[in-house]
Amino acid sequence: MSAVRSYDEYVGLDALLGAARPVAAGGSPEVSAAERFFIVCHQTSELWLSQAHRDLRLAADLVDRRDLDRALPPIRRAKTVLGLIIATARDMAQLSRAHFDAFRPALAGTSGAQSAQFTLLLKGMDNPYVFQLSSRLQDCDPREVRRDRLVQVWDELDEFLARAEEWRRLHIELARHFVGGRRGTGGTSGVAYLEGRANALAVG
Repeated sequence: MSAVRSYDEYVGLDALLGAARPVAAGGSPEVSAAERFFIVCHQTSELWLSQAHRDLRLAADLVDRRDLDRALPPIRRAKTVLGLIIATARDMAQLSRAHFDAFRPALAGTSGAQSAQFTLLLKGMDNPYVFQLSSRLQDCDPREVRRDRLVQVWDELDEFLARAEEWRRLHIELARHFVGGRRGTGGTSGVAYLEGRANALAVG
């Protein structure tokens, strides 16, 4: 294992800071800064969600080994991560509709609805990472594990799902704020499309 030479190298700071690249040409510095804020909010949310899914996989493996004590921390991290994603979504309201409209044409059909990770989040219990964990919890014989720990793990998973639902509602409200009754950035019907898609994924 090679030694890490610096903090910047350890966190990949150069690549990280260079990843937010506004695409709207000829905009004002205010519009460029607003677009970068928009990009960073999405990038950090995607990164956090990848961590949540990784923690859910880890928790499922630990539950499979009936190690519920060690399964609790990663589930709690996953729940905390969703709290951060929700907070980031709320902070998106700091982006004015006027600035969004200024760089929106440059998105050229790019839409958050294309995110594979957030599509999984909208699936609720059918999210494969959630489904795997819940299936392994159901396989636990209460005689093999501490009943209170089993209840705790279920409670944490329920709270994760509640936060996923909170994010779903907030996402639709943000779309309503930025898009209103207009067509969606990806050419969809806009808010109505998001509502129908979210409901279909949640029940299907």
